[in-house]
Amino acid sequence: MRVEPHERGRLHVFAVNLSASDLSARFSPPETGADRLQPPADLLEDLTGATGLDPKGAELVPLSDLVGLGLSGYLTEGLDIPADAVAPAKRRLDALEGYALLLGSRAFQGKAFALGETASLTHIASFDQPGTDWSGAGPIPSQAAKLHSRPLPTSRAERYRSQRVGAAIFAVVMLALVALVWVLIT
Repeated sequence: MRVEPHERGRLHVFAVNLSASDLSARFSPPETGADRLQPPADLLEDLTGATGLDPKGAELVPLSDLVGLGLSGYLTEGLDIPADAVAPAKRRLDALEGYALLLGSRAFQGKAFALGETASLTHIASFDQPGTDWSGAGPIPSQAAKLHSRPLPTSRAERYRSQRVGAAIFAVVMLALVALVWVLIT
């Protein structure tokens, strides 16, 4: 499997060909936390045979945690991979046992990689991950979101009325502070 330089938005799924006990001896994830499934860099290098992979773009998933959901369900429900993209590999994904290694594009850090079949890994499938839709759904219907939603003042008196009110309030507050300081000093 070849990863092109500057690859973005792809997820590569591998079956880990080590027994759960062998892998558990080298990988003991914490019970909670955002990086619970993140393998250490040395283990990731041992599994893939590639140096320079970013562990933050990798997940080592214990498939026993996915009972009732399966790896295909984890991909569609947990990682938002479209179900129609997962469907051709669903049977193969859900038949896996032990651990699966998921490598997202982030793991490759924009560099090209050639990942061949190793004794530790078997490539199962690769999927496009949906990105954020920044196109928007059109204009926001709220009146408050519209530019100049407040009517512009028409006369010079209206334009400066708010400035006069603000200046008057400021003057009253300053006089009150001066009076307070005067009382405290004397």
